Amino acid sequence: MLKSKWIWIARAYCLLNLCFFSTLSYADPFAYIANRDADTVSVIDTATDTVVSTIVVGDYPHGVAVTPNGEKVFVANRTAGTVSVIDTASRSVISTIATGLIPISVAVESSGAFAFAINRGEDKISVIDTATLAIAGTIYVSDGPSVALMHPSQPRLYIGHNGISSGLTLSVIDTQTRTVLSTLSVGSVIVGMALHPDGKTLYLVDEAARSLYKVDLTTMTLVSTVILGGNPYGVAVSPSGGTYYVSDLQRMLVMEIEAATNTKKNEIVVGSTPRGVQIHLDGKRLYVSNLDSASVSIIDMASAKVTSTVSVGLGPVGTGQIFSPLPPAPPKPNVIVIVTDDMREDDMAYMPNLQAMLVGKGIKFTDGFAVNATCCPARAAILRGQYPQNSGVTRVGDGFQRFHSSGNELDTLATQLRAGGYRTGLYGKYFVDYPQPDIPTFTAPGWEEWVALGAVKGYYDY
Repeated sequence: MLKSKWIWIARAYCLLNLCFFSTLSYADPFAYIANRDADTVSVIDTATDTVVSTIVVGDYPHGVAVTPNGEKVFVANRTAGTVSVIDTASRSVISTIATGLIPISVAVESSGAFAFAINRGEDKISVIDTATLAIAGTIYVSDGPSVALMHPSQPRLYIGHNGISSGLTLSVIDTQTRTVLSTLSVGSVIVGMALHPDGKTLYLVDEAARSLYKVDLTTMTLVSTVILGGNPYGVAVSPSGGTYYVSDLQRMLVMEIEAATNTKKNEIVVGSTPRGVQIHLDGKRLYVSNLDSASVSIIDMASAKVTSTVSVGLGPVGTGQIFSPLPPAPPKPNVIVIVTDDMREDDMAYMPNLQAMLVGKGIKFTDGFAVNATCCPARAAILRGQYPQNSGVTRVGDGFQRFHSSGNELDTLATQLRAGGYRTGLYGKYFVDYPQPDIPTFTAPGWEEWVALGAVKGYYDY
């Protein structure tokens, strides 16, 4: 084989600053309120509980989600069929992305690499690359997806359905493979979702049944059904998990409910037609958007009383995620993997530059072994961390065909690092039989930049 180099480069998503705003540090959190009837988003400084900015977005905005680093806000514009992307530093829309029919909710995965826009009118989810702000894929689901919630530490996206015809209540999606893992049918019109702090129990509000469902995510079974009455809508769970809060559109109040017994502790009167419910990062305040009052009620959770009311735009449908500027985090390291073919260990003695630049400044693994030190099996092992008999790539010549057909590319070093917020790129050789005639322009999952060489004369068998 040729001694051509295959180089893999992964760049840290943000090396210099992981703060919410690049110009501020340790500031109080901000709440983002989608104003449906004003086509705007109100930004509330929760230190003073005042509106500090009003941003014009698309027609009929509904869902709001913020990237974990706080740099971008994604707003689903229901009538416009778009998602507006807001830069939080300048508080301005930097991109408008066409997604589909009736985008009603949006969520961002924990790594911040991808956002997921729920298009209820087409039963599909548009996957948005948060770096390039381009559509990176589509996930198809069933029967009126209406609300989305991302697990804070796992690659799991939960979709609540308006499953009047089918009874479909919940879909669970693996955001790495972009496939539906499981579904559950216990209700009909899911309008609100919240996750218990332990990440194992999901709370679902069914507007039609006037009930709340508790679902065990480990077994995907219904644990209990709580009859609420009125017209329940939004839900939030306290940081301790001991209490949950449900808004009631009809009775214009928020119910405070003991989680262990599902008994009502308090009914807190707020504005007209309360919908979205969001707990402040300090765990002491509750923010409630009042659709017909054009306001947000702020509740002190200890006393269960409204302490202030903030006027926002017309028709606030939901209290968006409340995010705080983060303290600077240690930068993620850049990673470069250089692979050479058929290089003997004693070749190193004739490579002084390599000795000086890499070996002399790094660590040499003198007890490292390759179980199959040939081209395709070794490349598959690097990408997957598996023995050849487990990856299915045991020989040279058809490595790509075997690796690709087995689905190995759905979970590799590239997909894992991409999910962790890295920018990734492959330059040079992939496998000796790449590409194949039926997929001449195939790009493997997980690689943001892809400059893979096709088969050339002298690539192997020389």
